[in-house]
Amino acid sequence: MEQNDYLLVGHFTKDLIEKNQFQLGGTVYWSGKVAQLLGFSVKIFSSFGKDLKKRVFEDKDLKKIEIFYLFSKNSTTFKNVYVTKEGKRKQFLFSKAKKILTSWLLRKIKKEPKILHLAPVFQEVKPSLAKKFKSSFLGATLQGWLRKREKDFSVSFSFWKGYQKYLPLFDAVICSREDLKNDFQLAKQFSAHSKIFVLTQGEKGCLLFWQGKTIELLPQKVLKSGNFTGAGDVFAAAFFAKLFETKNPILAAKFANRLAFLHIQKGLENFALRKQN
Repeated sequence: MEQNDYLLVGHFTKDLIEKNQFQLGGTVYWSGKVAQLLGFSVKIFSSFGKDLKKRVFEDKDLKKIEIFYLFSKNSTTFKNVYVTKEGKRKQFLFSKAKKILTSWLLRKIKKEPKILHLAPVFQEVKPSLAKKFKSSFLGATLQGWLRKREKDFSVSFSFWKGYQKYLPLFDAVICSREDLKNDFQLAKQFSAHSKIFVLTQGEKGCLLFWQGKTIELLPQKVLKSGNFTGAGDVFAAAFFAKLFETKNPILAAKFANRLAFLHIQKGLENFALRKQN
């Protein structure tokens, strides 16, 4: 694939593992790595604090990715507590980085990218940003617009007000059943306002809502254990990239299922994405 711009907007996250230990996370992290391995020139617009700066700029997988950031007093800090082997989790949000300002981002962008992927993890980017891009392929992972924080710092579902006016702005959008609290009727409502809507279902693959049809696409094999962290973000970047290339959402969903499976089974560092077609 020739070099094309893939621009991501969202927070890198500080994902706590154990006391005084953490790993990088966030959709921009996982999707950015996949887009870069697929041959795109990747740019990430984010916001984080001093505690993440060194880790971000020294990460070997991000060396070829251009990163723009707003300095923040805090970084967005999560702790995920997995309650099943299949990757079901309870999530806590301990701090939030500064929101990503539309005016700042537009000053930094010299030309529209081929793909713009809005990737919020917690309300840090406005969906209306999509209105500023007229020629880009527009994709979004919706999870960050579907979350709120409770008094005990746990993350719970939040109904997305105004989704009817924002979803039509995008060429394709993705969220998980978990993001929607397994509310299939809400997924159908979202799909009614979307050009292409994908509902990921973990070990059950995904549902593709397209042209009035609901198409189930199963994974090649069900995995009961493995590295589930970031799998949805791997799926998202693979789906948007393949859809941009082929204009065929069924092929894109099959491709994304396969890469998410390989990520869970082996990890990104152990397979060559360019060879997956």
